[in-house]
Amino acid sequence: MKDSKLFSSLVKGREAADEHMNFRASMGEMWHEETVTDILCQHAAPYVRPIRFNQNQEGKVGADWLWWWLDPSGDCFGMLVQAKSLKRSGKSWRVDFDYRGGRQIDSLVQVAGIFEVPAVYTLYCGDLSYREDLSCGSSLHDSSCSRCFRAGVSIIDAFGALRLQRAFPDSVGSYAFQFSSPLEDIANSTGSNDWPSGPMGSTLRQFVTEPKTRAREIAMKIFQVATKTMMVAYAGSSIHQVDAAASYFLQGWRSQLPAYVREVMSGGSMPPEMRNSIAGIVVLHL
Repeated sequence: MKDSKLFSSLVKGREAADEHMNFRASMGEMWHEETVTDILCQHAAPYVRPIRFNQNQEGKVGADWLWWWLDPSGDCFGMLVQAKSLKRSGKSWRVDFDYRGGRQIDSLVQVAGIFEVPAVYTLYCGDLSYREDLSCGSSLHDSSCSRCFRAGVSIIDAFGALRLQRAFPDSVGSYAFQFSSPLEDIANSTGSNDWPSGPMGSTLRQFVTEPKTRAREIAMKIFQVATKTMMVAYAGSSIHQVDAAASYFLQGWRSQLPAYVREVMSGGSMPPEMRNSIAGIVVLHL
């Protein structure tokens, strides 16, 4: 399959985000997640289109953005996204998944439930110089690791992040970095996309046997990101338990954009109950 313009745009967006994060770090300061999000979207335009509703007010609507990956056919995949930064803490690394005593992640999952999409985090990890002593955990990792080079903006699912927070509270940043995937890899249509081939429950079996589209591939890639932590959490579990987890992530797939997204894209407004739940919508054109 030919490489997509969205992939190239996300690479440009990540490079610009890396440059900004490098500058802030060189000044001895931490970057602001909202600023990095703006830079990422600006440099990935027009294939990434953000539609902001209100200024982010952490205690009110948080920093949650509803992302819709849109296939030219109308097929799409949605997910609720919150940005988090990878921060150095002495000799270790942290990501504040437990912000406000865990109430923030509870809110993220709750709002994702309203929209019937999975909850994920974008991790702003800085450039290679910022994390030169941090390994991605791969046996192939070295000073020129291509995966680490691409990882300035990465993705991890919210439940996986929560599992890591509970299991490794003092080193959650290192593990979150290892278990996440570079954002641009999700959009890379020429990369590896091995769909499950072993025993599957009904949800996975139906999903992988239906015609593949770019949006369905995105859904499967997000599920595959989640399986990195699920392999530990669901070790020894039945096919039905794993399939129930798959149902959660694949629920973001739609055969067409929801009416409220089409309304917003044409200049209309969101229903108030939805508008007050998120900062905005990001449409990624596959």
